[in-house]
Amino acid sequence: MIAVGASISLLASGCETTPHAAPARGVILGKVNNISGIVSVEAISEDGRTHRARVRSDGTYQFKPLPLGSYSLTFVTDCGSFDGDRVILQEREHVVGMPTKAADCIIIGMAKIEENLG
Repeated sequence: MIAVGASISLLASGCETTPHAAPARGVILGKVNNISGIVSVEAISEDGRTHRARVRSDGTYQFKPLPLGSYSLTFVTDCGSFDGDRVILQEREHVVGMPTKAADCIIIGMAKIEENLG
């Protein structure tokens, strides 16, 4: 009985368990012009999942590690959004330049000036 138990434990210890390999991921990062009014960037994967990154005060943005694949970028401003280029994320890091399109956004303000007549 002891010999059988020892044999089974030796056999079990000889089995290798391979951990599940994590899916490959990459990072999309870029920079927009500070005066462009872009506040965030969306990366939409082929399966329709939307990932968002906020634009920092220096104009840079970076997505958390994303599964490798193809993403459509959308740049979001205070007054709308516009589509950017398609990015194929195949490497560890993909740098995106300035968007080739710009939003047509005009901000109109009004001020009332009162004179003190008294």
